[in-house]
Amino acid sequence: MGQYDKAEALYRQSLGILEKFAAPGNPDLETAVLNLAVVLADQGKVSEAEPFFQRGFLSLFNRFQANSAFMTEKERLGFLDLVSYDFQRYFSFVHTFHAQNPALTGSMYNLLLWQKGFVAGSVADMRRLIEASGDAEALKLLNELTAKRTQFAALLSVQPSSSDAEAWHAKVDQLRTEADRVERTLVTRSSTFAQHQSLNRTSWQQVRDALQPGDAAVEFARFRFYPKTKANSVYYAALVITRETKDQPVYVFLGDDKQIESDAIAHFKDSLATRGFEQPAEEAVPGPHAYELVWKPLESALTGITRIDLATDGVLNQVPLGIIPAPDGKLLMEKYDLRLVSSTRDLLRPQAPAAAPTALLLGDPTFDLSEDNQRSAAQTLKSPTTLRAPSIPQLSAEWVGNQTPSANTLPPLPGTGIEVKAIADLLRQHGWQPTVYTGDQALKTVVELSGSLRVLHLATHGFFLPDPQGSSELVGDMRSLFQPGQYSALNDPMLRSGLYFAAADRALAGKPSPPDLDNGVLTALEASNLNLEKTQLVVLSACDTGKGDEKNGEGVFGLRRALEEAGAQSVLMSLWSVPDKETLDLMQRFYAKWLSGTEMHQALKEAQLEMREEVKRTHDGNDLPYYWGAFVLVGR
Repeated sequence: MGQYDKAEALYRQSLGILEKFAAPGNPDLETAVLNLAVVLADQGKVSEAEPFFQRGFLSLFNRFQANSAFMTEKERLGFLDLVSYDFQRYFSFVHTFHAQNPALTGSMYNLLLWQKGFVAGSVADMRRLIEASGDAEALKLLNELTAKRTQFAALLSVQPSSSDAEAWHAKVDQLRTEADRVERTLVTRSSTFAQHQSLNRTSWQQVRDALQPGDAAVEFARFRFYPKTKANSVYYAALVITRETKDQPVYVFLGDDKQIESDAIAHFKDSLATRGFEQPAEEAVPGPHAYELVWKPLESALTGITRIDLATDGVLNQVPLGIIPAPDGKLLMEKYDLRLVSSTRDLLRPQAPAAAPTALLLGDPTFDLSEDNQRSAAQTLKSPTTLRAPSIPQLSAEWVGNQTPSANTLPPLPGTGIEVKAIADLLRQHGWQPTVYTGDQALKTVVELSGSLRVLHLATHGFFLPDPQGSSELVGDMRSLFQPGQYSALNDPMLRSGLYFAAADRALAGKPSPPDLDNGVLTALEASNLNLEKTQLVVLSACDTGKGDEKNGEGVFGLRRALEEAGAQSVLMSLWSVPDKETLDLMQRFYAKWLSGTEMHQALKEAQLEMREEVKRTHDGNDLPYYWGAFVLVGR
């Protein structure tokens, strides 16, 4: 109604009543504090609004900390979802008034450090502490949680008949409830977890102090902008700090969603579009829009900077920023040493000790593997007794009857078999002990029970299904695995992305696996349970493995997030489909450089730039980043 004076008086009266009678941390008290902050902000009363915003966020943080020891991951995410409006209102406040009060940018940076990747990091911390504790009961619960989630994902791959749908739903709900119960018990038992929360309250000054001269840290933010009480548009901004930053981070406005997501990034993607591996689009170099809108606004804050740690957000997670060309023709990766992280808070996370120089490499799975051959393959492995999948709830005879073969079968990947064997040879030459699994032995169970490895290299098909809400059409190879109208699992992005292994065709046909065999499909939910605490590098040499959903600044929900939760220090993954020949060439160059002593990020950069020149030589001088620029390395 525009009557801000009257509204402010009523909010202050309401807050006074709650302060007198409500206990500290009461959600209604938090709401009253933040509502008053918004009313003050809408009137331009910056100095009065800011203390109430900070008071409200501190109360939220303390309440979250007090309850996190009893909250499942889903509940933590639900909490952040509930308060996302308050975060976006504050970001809008900072956007509007940061010039008037520069200290606001520091507060916004601190809030981003809490919000972005917070839950994934806390889950990884919990797993790390459990593994190190030696607590037999906690380890037992962790294994039970892994088994429940595997059963849950496997059951979702079965297509029940209409007559069995009710029983199927009941079993799914039962498994979901049991998994939540085990997780809650596990979190509660992990009493040490509550004692290791210092990293979660990171400040931008701590990040600054972790930088070296010539370094910068950049936090990108995507938020809905609220002028007064109405949402107008979605904005993109960046906050920049360097070792020399003394006052506050630099706030850089990039544009709204139309400019960034359509004019810049959509144009960028169109320039990489192909009609097939051998027929790239004529204009395969990112156009000027991406540079002008996404990067140029940052340059004044990056004077003298050579290395940049980047925590992207929104659609910027879907593109490798390093291949964007500047006006002088040089790529950003040629001008800067770019490092992609989930949050710049990761600069403070201690490195876990690396495992022995061991590696597991898997490629060219036999996707149409029969049950008998899968059972025989498991028996030929080194420890067949340990390669039994967690038991899947038995289904009725009617449930598995009348299944018709699916037209969705996965094409073989002979090139990936060549790839993993070539990389294994490189590893042996440098004193490593690699183990290679291909064909019938390229089983999901091999990965699940791999143990501590320094390198895990998976060369197979990957999948990611877009959010189906509002549409019954599913995209990708998994459309027969999750039928339209079937269970709400499709709303969980951790179940809509993953990798295929030997025998996956049966799952694509909707056929359940016997209790002693895995189903050949590793969802991101299951991947989050892998033991990767000492794993220095995970390579996902598969199509679209970097894709996922964005959720409230918590990062990309998919394989990237799953492997972060599992403890992997770095993940090398692709953002689009790449031909086998070029993938093999890039991987060989990368490993040869890294194993020879080149730092990991630098090794990838040098390999990609060499590949760029090779592609130009074989394509009449055309610069085609489609062939060499799809892979990004996330982590430290």
